[in-house]
Amino acid sequence: MKSIFAATFAYLLLLTLLAWQLDESTTAHLFSEAGFFEQCSILAWITAGIALLIRHTKEAPRLATGMSLLCFLCAAREDDWHKKFTADGILKLKYYTKSAAPLSEKIPAGLIALVFIALIFYATYLAYRTWRAGTWRYRHAQQLTILGIALFFVGKILDRSISLLHELLHINVPDAIGRMIGAYEEGFEMWSPILFTVAALWPRTVTTPSSPT
Repeated sequence: MKSIFAATFAYLLLLTLLAWQLDESTTAHLFSEAGFFEQCSILAWITAGIALLIRHTKEAPRLATGMSLLCFLCAAREDDWHKKFTADGILKLKYYTKSAAPLSEKIPAGLIALVFIALIFYATYLAYRTWRAGTWRYRHAQQLTILGIALFFVGKILDRSISLLHELLHINVPDAIGRMIGAYEEGFEMWSPILFTVAALWPRTVTTPSSPT
């Protein structure tokens, strides 16, 4: 388990080094929507979904199905499938309030967005029930899952941080800091499903606390 945390720390240092040492154009391409990390994150989400189906369908079919479907939807979102059929991202509020897209486009998109959000809550509920039942207690898989979720949300916060700082506080982030934020955002989006895959494939052994002597 320590090796996973060490690898995560080394990965963070690698992202920092790439953003700091590479020139602006190379960094922009590397961490762009069509760059290496974005494309690898798509494959990582698909791999995580397959790992969940293969490893946990028998012992927890509903949890495995829900979580794997969520992984596949995340892969589709990373590949911008939602933008291929709509004028903007279907999870953005401004798409429904400010875009000129017709209702015939917004209504199906809204229904798909609601299904996606409902699936997140459902999978979270099933994961919580599994944890309460003791299935994940004292297991490294739980720690990896929590770390993956934390990095996922940190990445999403970083994704919106620059624009929010500009819109709400009129703060312009320096280019060097912006490249660093972009590197962390794309890097975390790739590392999160990798951690989920490792957690799904982690040996299911329970470590019980030793009794006092």
